[in-house]
Amino acid sequence: MRLLRYELKKLFSSKLILVSLCVLYIFNLLVILNFGSMKYVSLGYTTYLREYIDSGSDNWYEEMMAEYQQYFNANLKPEEELAELRQRVIELHPELSEEEVESIMSDPHMALVNYDDDIVGAYMEAAPIRNFAVNAKDFGESYAEEYREHYPGEKGEVLAAKVTEMFNTLAEEVEPYYEYDDSWWDIRGAHRFFAVTLGMVIAIALCRLFTYDRTHRAEDVISSTRHGRKKLIYAKIGAGFVFALLVWLFYEVANAAVIFSMTGFSGAESMWQYFYYINAPFIFNQWQITVVTIITSLFGTLMAAAMIMLVSSILKKQYAALIVSAVLLIVPALKVVNINFVEAGSFIDNVLDFFPSRIMCAITEWQEMDLLYVFGNAVPLEYLLIPVAVIITVGLSVLCFFRYRKKQLAD
Repeated sequence: MRLLRYELKKLFSSKLILVSLCVLYIFNLLVILNFGSMKYVSLGYTTYLREYIDSGSDNWYEEMMAEYQQYFNANLKPEEELAELRQRVIELHPELSEEEVESIMSDPHMALVNYDDDIVGAYMEAAPIRNFAVNAKDFGESYAEEYREHYPGEKGEVLAAKVTEMFNTLAEEVEPYYEYDDSWWDIRGAHRFFAVTLGMVIAIALCRLFTYDRTHRAEDVISSTRHGRKKLIYAKIGAGFVFALLVWLFYEVANAAVIFSMTGFSGAESMWQYFYYINAPFIFNQWQITVVTIITSLFGTLMAAAMIMLVSSILKKQYAALIVSAVLLIVPALKVVNINFVEAGSFIDNVLDFFPSRIMCAITEWQEMDLLYVFGNAVPLEYLLIPVAVIITVGLSVLCFFRYRKKQLAD
């Protein structure tokens, strides 16, 4: 325990690490505030929508659509102005088909004189709620067809059957419920950048874990004591995991405090599937998927710590270890910002899904639908994230132990 405290004290007393933590957490806050200014759901139109849904009328959707149509007709721009706008769209985008032009012109932002966010927003959200089951089954059929085309034969049929089953279950068992739920979106959204905002803090700290004592000649003194060599390795690895855990916990608690203070706790029971951009068939509400992604992110963080410690134990120079760790953290996570250097859904892409930075990002994994063909069965990739992370973390830790022990004996 004394050596563990010694290793932790070195990490938390480093000015470089503390400054890095402050700077990267401020960047993390800017990410959260940016999400906060780009709301997925507006409190105004969610309240407006819920008034219709909670009215008890079986025809709430039809009544709402009738009122929206009245509003649309009353605020429609004059024909001459619409014709001019249409011509400008055609001139600026001659490559668009007639259907695409008409779709642009029917957008309320384009067609209306007075644009009411609450009325239009409620109208746009009403259809996914009304058609939740239909959309779910349509997505299941679409995914099934893709699997059959991509994997002709038994594999494609097994994957298609599984994805159809999952989406049909979602359609049949879930009663869609939506309300103002920005807080839960923002907490999960902050995870998307954890490879940088959290991962680099851990990398900066743990890359010096095995080089500090060597540089300051403390390693020789500790190793000369009884059981010093073995205890030192245990202390360093333990300190690395404790540091990563404490920094991760700080990020999660601080993020939750900031976000809930800004947008409240409402929406915990709201469904998280919006079939515009969330295509996963996992049956969770907002608080459940948030807990799942937090836990997933934790195991990704511990796996990242194990990977960085192994790199640090192999390389002699701190900055070389930092550069290699940064590459291993950031490159796989580029998918988060839509930079794909491998084909989405390919074998290599699926392998990268099990890299620590992608598991740290968490929500980018869970909001997708990826099935793996394992021994004749279809298994959602997302179900394997935590078990694989645990196995790899243990394996990396063992490798780190023996690699550093070998270096001690060589010295």
